[in-house]
Amino acid sequence: MLTRTKIPNKISNTCIRWQIESPFFAEFLLRFIYKRDESCPTAAIGFHKLTHKLYFIYNPKFLEKLTPMETEGIAAHEIMHVLHRYDDRVGDRVNEIFNIAQDSCINQIIKKTTIGNQQLELPKGGVDIKQIEEMGYTGEPISEPVYDFLYEKADKIVICSTGADGEGNESKCPNCGGTGKVDDGDGSGKKDKGGSDSKEGEGENQKNCPICGGTGKIKDKTILRTTDDHTKNTKRPTEIERAVIEDLINSARTRSWGNISGDMKDKVKSLIQTKKIPWQRKLAMIMSKYVHQSGNIYENTWSKRNRRSLPLPGIRKLSKKILITVDTSGSISKDDLKMFFGQIEKLVKDYSKMTLIQWDTKVHSTEQYKKGAWKKIKITGRGGTDPQDLYNNLHEHHSRISVVVNFTDSYFNWDFNNYGIPTVWAVVNNSEFVAPFGKTVIIEGMKRNDNQI
Repeated sequence: MLTRTKIPNKISNTCIRWQIESPFFAEFLLRFIYKRDESCPTAAIGFHKLTHKLYFIYNPKFLEKLTPMETEGIAAHEIMHVLHRYDDRVGDRVNEIFNIAQDSCINQIIKKTTIGNQQLELPKGGVDIKQIEEMGYTGEPISEPVYDFLYEKADKIVICSTGADGEGNESKCPNCGGTGKVDDGDGSGKKDKGGSDSKEGEGENQKNCPICGGTGKIKDKTILRTTDDHTKNTKRPTEIERAVIEDLINSARTRSWGNISGDMKDKVKSLIQTKKIPWQRKLAMIMSKYVHQSGNIYENTWSKRNRRSLPLPGIRKLSKKILITVDTSGSISKDDLKMFFGQIEKLVKDYSKMTLIQWDTKVHSTEQYKKGAWKKIKITGRGGTDPQDLYNNLHEHHSRISVVVNFTDSYFNWDFNNYGIPTVWAVVNNSEFVAPFGKTVIIEGMKRNDNQI
């Protein structure tokens, strides 16, 4: 069962030490949301499918048996998966094999890492690059080529978790612990997955282990043990989730390195080196804090029970209100409008629905926008451009607005009253522009062509 919890004591102790010895890594532990999950054999990093929050998932029994330095090793391991951008790089590859491949590369550096002059450790038995090299791998410790090597040898490896009984590369089957029997998934104990009858005397809920075939031993195969569990994440991250990672890394980047070993510092620097961020991701990064979070506006409602059990209405916190506006003046081309609504479609995927306003010198329409609505929307306006009527309308009719995103080319007189409304300007065909207030995202990647439909 997955249960949200406060930061576990062992992770908290690690965080306290790292805030002095390695503030960069401590920032990740402070920003994670922690989840207990007894179905997870060890630990994992994942996104919540609704809130898009980044979770540190852990099995409390696994965490409890770790030493302090093994706890730091696991924490560093999960942070390195974030820095290696596991969810983006796995693509259509086999999840379990790619996890082993990236684990081997990450564990190699962690085993050589010191923080505050103390050597990090990992749970015994976890894979590292040396084990892959013993199988014949001769390339660089990079996830993708290691994956390709392991994929070709898939019939010669057995993947299991360090949370399983036993450790290392012993011949005892890690799936059944050497007994040759496992619980039958359907509880009948009569048929295994292949449909054959169980043997007499095996017990009603037992069947032959599918890994060792009932022998309890592994022959002619290499056992590779994962340090953590990525089986829960099988979907590519959304733009919002990518933005959450970028925001976390950028926040950590402002912290000092502290007293960490040089190899780890060099590796992390190579992973977070500044790259040009696509404008879609910049917009998603700005908008990420508004995803499925409650706003700061309260209202009384009879639909919620009074907290003091009095015959009075309860109080609820209203969701943040996001409003999108589209500049439909004559200077906006059909290509520009296509680009605007293309990005609006991506935003509404994360927010379910929004309010959409069309405007030029005045507001022409206000309507609820849901996914796919662009097919039915009639563009109105096509005159000059003056945002004052727009902001008058926002001030008078949308007092609880959390943020407004204006899609525009920004060619208008900026001497108008914005009433202090939080604003994001998504600007096309004006690459050097920076708005005098709010945040600016320059939309790029499409040449203007007024004649193209």
